[in-house]
Amino acid sequence: MEETWGRLHAFVRLEPETLQELLQPVFPGKRPASIELLTEGHCNTNYKITFPDSTEAVVLRIYMRDQGACRKNLNLFRLLYPHVPIPEVLYADPDMQRFDKPYAVLRWIEGPLLSKIQKHGTEAELAICAYAVGQTLAQIGSYRFPEAGILGPELTVIEPFQRPDTFLTLLEEIWTDSPAVERLGSRETTWLLNFVQRNSYLLVSGSDAIPRLTHGDYKGINILVRPQNGSWQTAAVLDWEFAFADTPLFDIGNMLRYAHRLPHSFEQAFIRGYREYGGFLPPAWRIIAKLLDLLSLSQFLQRPTASAGMIAEVRELILHTLHTFDRKEEMYGTDS
Repeated sequence: MEETWGRLHAFVRLEPETLQELLQPVFPGKRPASIELLTEGHCNTNYKITFPDSTEAVVLRIYMRDQGACRKNLNLFRLLYPHVPIPEVLYADPDMQRFDKPYAVLRWIEGPLLSKIQKHGTEAELAICAYAVGQTLAQIGSYRFPEAGILGPELTVIEPFQRPDTFLTLLEEIWTDSPAVERLGSRETTWLLNFVQRNSYLLVSGSDAIPRLTHGDYKGINILVRPQNGSWQTAAVLDWEFAFADTPLFDIGNMLRYAHRLPHSFEQAFIRGYREYGGFLPPAWRIIAKLLDLLSLSQFLQRPTASAGMIAEVRELILHTLHTFDRKEEMYGTDS
């Protein structure tokens, strides 16, 4: 599950002296005891840092993809903390006053990634974790916005969405004059576009009309979990730079992207946690979530630098969706 996708940006290699300088606003005069480059993730550079006279650890994050992401993450922290489990921001330099890239210092949170539990945990552990992250997603979706669209650094909508027009336009751009067609195959591309076109009405008639905070990358490698009192809970949701305002069905589609490779109890527990904590699901939620996830998967195939591992896995995921969901439309309105 994304292990062979590679990185979109190379790591930023920093000397210990440079790291110490960047930490001065939070830990003046302190020298790190240990520095560890964290290799999970595809875009940003993260270092775990400890100090000799403290059990506390922090993460120094350097933002690589989008210079506005640092300020956006800072404002999301101010909006959500402590109601949504999110790493505490100890310091942020969104204006690049101390370094040539935006960076932040975050409090380290103990706990394995959900992706580790998905790969190595028991079915019972996985179901408990799924229920917890379903609850957390409902918490995230409780934050509403006046309109749907991409959120800028100040958490205002800077590019509004109009469903289904925005969705269909983006798909058309992806599948016109790009490497995606060759990578998926011309016959499969036609199948995909016809499937989406036939069911695009569900994006309007079957979705929640209230724009809600959407994480945009809600999956196992971006969620920390931890055991507590014989159960599991969400420790932190990471990497908020893709957050936007729309329907949580984007995040549900992302989380359930690999559900066919996991025990069925994972999906059941995730949806139960989401619903029991107040999350809204329309009757055709499953097919809508898959339609929205097809947009995300299509964007991966469009990347000029997509690795062979990414291409093969994304192609398999798209074809699995088409084989599973391209049925008579009356079947889509009865999901529960």
